[in-house]
Amino acid sequence: MNLHAFNPTSHRLELPDIVRAGGVHVETSDGRRYVDLESGVWCLPLGHNHPRVNDTIMAQRSTIRHAGLCCTSPGRPLA
Repeated sequence: MNLHAFNPTSHRLELPDIVRAGGVHVETSDGRRYVDLESGVWCLPLGHNHPRVNDTIMAQRSTIRHAGLCCTSPGRPLA
């Protein structure tokens, strides 16, 4: 278990040692699986490790990694 870095309470908050994820599940280093009810912006609607998202990211990284908010070319739907 890892101690959570941000804990606004005085309670001891221990988090499992997550080593992999797929779909709605996360898995700990000792093989336990949990349904991820704490997903972030990407994982909430798409799940962890979604193949279409992964393929799109891999295609995009060979083109341009970051352009900030000053892009002039229109976006292309990839996924």
